[in-house]
Amino acid sequence: MSFQDTLNDFNQKISDFFSFIGNKLQNFKELSVGEQVSFGCIGVGILLILISIVLFLF
Repeated sequence: MSFQDTLNDFNQKISDFFSFIGNKLQNFKELSVGEQVSFGCIGVGILLILISIVLFLF
């Protein structure tokens, strides 16, 4: 397997992951309460990490 094949495989997996997340978020109201809470917590966590990186740099 060449480097290009490995890179294409990785890109396909990343694309599949984000399309899965996008599909879940399109049907957010139909998710269970636990899934809704977990998506919210993950979003807040990513936001806090980004804020901490910005504050650390400045």
